[in-house]
This record gives sequence, structure tokens and C-alpha cells, in this order.
Amino acid sequence: MKNIARKYAFILILPAIFSSCLKPEIPLKPHQRGEIKEADVSMESNYKYQVYFDFSNGSVSGQNLKMDWDLGFENGINGGHHIILNSSKAMFAADAGPIDFYTPIDTSGMHFWWDAQNGNLDSTALSAWADLSGPQPLLTNHVFILNLGLKTTGLPIGFKKIRIENYQNGNYTLHWADMDNANEDSMQIPAIDTSYNFSFFSFKNGGDIAQIEPPKTSWDIVFTQYLRIFNVSGDTIPYLVTGVLLNPWKVEAAADSSIAFASLDFNAINQFQFSDDRNLIGYDWKKYSFDLGQYAVNPDKIYIVRDHEGFYYKLHFIDFYDQNGNKGNPQFEFQKL
Repeated sequence: MKNIARKYAFILILPAIFSSCLKPEIPLKPHQRGEIKEADVSMESNYKYQVYFDFSNGSVSGQNLKMDWDLGFENGINGGHHIILNSSKAMFAADAGPIDFYTPIDTSGMHFWWDAQNGNLDSTALSAWADLSGPQPLLTNHVFILNLGLKTTGLPIGFKKIRIENYQNGNYTLHWADMDNANEDSMQIPAIDTSYNFSFFSFKNGGDIAQIEPPKTSWDIVFTQYLRIFNVSGDTIPYLVTGVLLNPWKVEAAADSSIAFASLDFNAINQFQFSDDRNLIGYDWKKYSFDLGQYAVNPDKIYIVRDHEGFYYKLHFIDFYDQNGNKGNPQFEFQKL
């Protein structure tokens, strides 16, 4: 378990210095420019909340405790075929292969992986649960070891082992247990409600289907912690950062630092290259100052978001603290273009 322990050491003690597929042009629709609005969200100082924001309503459309889920199952008409980890609490997974579920497993020599930070569903740590090359998933019967990540206090949660025992028409049968085979159980998890991006599962209470994200048409961005991958002296280091991810359903964004926020208007849209990378806004609109002992926001970093309805909004961040000086409370300005 040395390799994953070393990675967690980096996550917990790396200096906060780290906190500091292009698409063709899209035809522009007629528009009515909106007023500049100011908004704020509260993740709290330990970043325990994931907060969803919708530009069209100019308000928060939902929130959840980040500890309330472990796995997300992609929804689809016949079920989605991808499973994600909860990166907001620094989860990892190791593939033990098609072994007997009850085989004793030594995690010390295992390679633990993470989901792609840009949200690419073809690059997830659990991608080998099935052969997805054909029209229907073919089970591989691989057993996976999950490192369940960190509590909000920074302490490790522990491990589970899982296997997808069955899959039919979007219904997964998940089998899990502790590493010593205690607390073994299984559950069928339906992933067919296409009004949501994912169906979520938690190991809490012996296994629960959790309601996490709002409907996918009701939010554009989520304020959350997530894993950012850094290369440090030749080592690949996953580090837990706090920032903003895009809704993976039809939402795209671009970034710019050359045009002042007040000057950026609808006529500039075609000069930007939009991307659906979930972490395009990311975390580095703020930077930690060791001299001041706090984060400073860079208001010159401008983001242009194309929401799921095709409307464009510009935003920039103006603070990371509330009026009482508590971090984890981003404030930002946005305007419909």
C-alpha cells in the first residue's frame, strides 16, 4: 500500500502553491444582453458541500454533502456504460482482475488509479468492469479495490472491494464487501433516468441509492473539490483542489485573460475555442499567498460559458471569502451576452 500512501501524503501536505478536443465555431443565435449580476455560493470552510449553479435563473439549483456518495452510474435510455468515482473526496481504484471475489488481496503492490480530471468517461478507473467495444457491455468479472478517500477532516476512510455481478438494460448489480469480506452485500442500481447525468450510490447505511445532482437541465456549473493531476519531479501526483466543474450535458466553456470583463461582449464569441472539458474553469482563478496566509482571486481571468440552451455567459471571480473572512465562499459576477 506504499504507493497510494505516498500519494495521500502528497495530497495532505503539498504546499498550496498548486491551488493557485476543440470544437468548430458555433452559429450565433439572436440574443438580448443581460445585466451584470453578482452571486455567491457557500461550500463552507472545509469544502464539505458540492453546490450547483444555473446561469439562466441566476441561482443555486441544488447542493449536497460531498461525503454522501461514492460511485456514479451513467444514465442512458438503455443505461449508460460508465462508472465514476467521487473525486471530491479523493477516491482511487485498483483493478485486481477476474479473481474470485473472496480471494485475500494485498493492496501494497497494487496500482491505484483515478478518473480523468477533464471528465472523459472513456478514461475512468473502473473502465474495465466490462468490454464496451460491442453494442452491449460484456462483463469482465473484474474485482476492484476502492480507496474511499478522505473525510472532510483529512483522515482516510478505508477500503472496499466491488464487482459488477450483472448488467441488463441499464440495471447494474453491484457486489461489495470490506477487505476481510465482512459487511458483504449487493444491490441493483438502475441507471436509466435520462433527466439526470448519473445515478449515485453510497456505501453508507449498508448501501444506498443517493439523490445527488439536480436534473441535468437545471444547472451549468458545480462548485466542488476534485482531483487535479500534477507532474512533480517526474512523479504523477493527484492533488485535491477546490474549484468549478462544468455540467457534462451540453455545457462548454472558454477562458480568456486578454479582454477586460466589462469590455467582453457577444461580438467576441467567435474568437474563443470552446471545450467540454469539465475542469476548464477549474481551480486556478485563485492562488494561495504564503505572505498573507490566504487565497487571492484573479478577477482578470474571464470565463465564457455556453449553457445547455445555447446561451452565452461571461463570469469572473471577485472573492473566495464571505464577509466574516471564512474561505470556501466564492463570489463572482456574471452576465448573459
